[in-house]
Amino acid sequence: MKKTLMALLISSLAGFAAFGQDTAKEDIKKSGEEVKKAGKATGKATKEAGKATGKATEDAGKATGKATEDAGKATGKATKSAGKAVVSGTKKGIHKVASGTEKGADKVKEKTE
Repeated sequence: MKKTLMALLISSLAGFAAFGQDTAKEDIKKSGEEVKKAGKATGKATKEAGKATGKATEDAGKATGKATEDAGKATGKATKSAGKAVVSGTKKGIHKVASGTEKGADKVKEKTE
């Protein structure tokens, strides 16, 4: 009787051990699948973050280009206005000097006649 109980006890333990091994294999397989899913999710998230970063960089570049273009236009307008003022001032100065010279010449002519 003792031998029979002992045999039953050993065989039942062996059955549980075999059952436990199958569960461990399934657990490892499930863990591997979960790691694979996590890797795919990380890859997708990285790809989306890269797209967002690229878009933000592109938008910033466009904004910088527009600002530079606007600044260039403003500088060009200011330079043109300053140039016009210089030309206008130079013309006025030349006319004043010429008119003063003419008046001085007229006075000298009057005195010498």
